[in-house]
Amino acid sequence: MRQIFALFIFFALTNAALDQLYVQNVYQNGTSTIVKTMDLSIFSKTLTQDAFSKMQAFCSSCEVDKEHSTITISESFDSGDYYTLKSDYGLPFITHTLTINKIPTDRFSTSLEKILLGSGAAENIGGNTVSAIDLKDSKNAEGYPLLKALSVNITYRVNMPGGIDGAASDAVLLSSSSAQFDVVEALKEPKTITIVSRELNLGYIIGLIGIIVLAALAASFVISKPAKK
Repeated sequence: MRQIFALFIFFALTNAALDQLYVQNVYQNGTSTIVKTMDLSIFSKTLTQDAFSKMQAFCSSCEVDKEHSTITISESFDSGDYYTLKSDYGLPFITHTLTINKIPTDRFSTSLEKILLGSGAAENIGGNTVSAIDLKDSKNAEGYPLLKALSVNITYRVNMPGGIDGAASDAVLLSSSSAQFDVVEALKEPKTITIVSRELNLGYIIGLIGIIVLAALAASFVISKPAKK
């Protein structure tokens, strides 16, 4: 966490915005696409005049907004180190339980550096090693006052398969289709974030309906068949 806090201090000293948004789209097979929007104003002194045009041409998996000085990067993930997804196939619902263990600041920091250097949009920005934010790290609470003082705002939003059914934390704001939490607030207590969603198990339901229809047809055939004299 020290490395992350050092970067946040650097952001503040350069009068940069400290707003970040993560959006995780979770799929039934356990994979996810996580999209992060970042403010590039911290690199205003190192970006070339045509930096945003260069980045847009270089990067196929990102969106560049020159007007707002932001870049949005998309990364693919599997259930594992950063999060786990468990699915319970019941009847009539499938229950999905997502447990978020880490915020992938490391993956996105590496991607951003590759884009800035690879596109020729900036020079001499390397050297900073950013670690993932481990939500279970008991040392997170030590940096909470500093992050609040710097007005750091990191929002993490999750879109789950099916409707949102609940969360194992009061800090998670729920709607029918998504859930979100404030990463900084989550650092006060070392624990993972768990979100639960449910959707109709259409495969089981269709199969069950098929069995019932076949049974009804068989019964009607037996009833309608004339008795032998």
